[in-house]
Amino acid sequence: MKIKRVLEQNDTVLQVVSKFKYRDSLCTLMKGLNGKKVCYISLNKPASNVREGLNNKNISTANTFFIDAVSASLGHNLEIDNVMYVSSPSALTELSIAIISALNGNNFDAFVFDSLSTLDIYNLGSESERFTRKIINSINAKHSKGVFICLEDDLDCSLVKNSLLSLDTVFQPYLQKDVRSLGGAAAFLLLIIGLPLAAFGGESVSHSTPIGFSVADVAIEQVSSLFVPQLISYLIIILASASFIYRRHFLDPLPESTLLEMKGSSKSRLPVRLVVEKIKNWKKKRN
Repeated sequence: MKIKRVLEQNDTVLQVVSKFKYRDSLCTLMKGLNGKKVCYISLNKPASNVREGLNNKNISTANTFFIDAVSASLGHNLEIDNVMYVSSPSALTELSIAIISALNGNNFDAFVFDSLSTLDIYNLGSESERFTRKIINSINAKHSKGVFICLEDDLDCSLVKNSLLSLDTVFQPYLQKDVRSLGGAAAFLLLIIGLPLAAFGGESVSHSTPIGFSVADVAIEQVSSLFVPQLISYLIIILASASFIYRRHFLDPLPESTLLEMKGSSKSRLPVRLVVEKIKNWKKKRN
């Protein structure tokens, strides 16, 4: 079952993902919300990283408004039309004001909370549970749609367990397709490596030299004919792999040690007016 169908039947969903499939699951989720107006709450990486990572996957963020709880702590708060900055992931009062303000205006079709697991590292106890329950209940009351991402390893923490009481359902994407795609990618890589070896390796065998004749010139020619095409093949593979890894890293969460350094005061205030005006101006520029 796809996330689109799950959201048709439920308002609030806990999407459980493996840390090894986190990036792929996030891309699949945002693809499933294509065409909808999305409010993306980022607690574990800058909004600029999310935008770059999704755009690299040809997933448009034109209809996505970001509530970014990371960039301000890193000193990156460049004014962007579709980004609202919150001082830190643990500034729950600010987060609550920003999310509820966005929700009250009926501006968005869906809210993506990335991720519920991040709040658990701050050991905020009942405070984070009250915050999460308030957000979930507000989404349910408005009959909006909310997806709360959670890492599989964090299912047993009290924050997630208590949140389950308010959520409509739990969604864990099937991994069979991912496993098959990984096998296909591995086979394709082996094919790319194997073809040059087979083609040029076979050529070296086919050039035989009669007994008693000098083989030095033939050997040098064969080594030369083998080396250049194989070197080019390996360089192409290395460059393609480096590009693939570079394009994927944007969607990785920041290290836990970095996130812990962002711990701020949960008493911080964010003017509701500022959030409302930011969203209103963004909508005007979109239209």
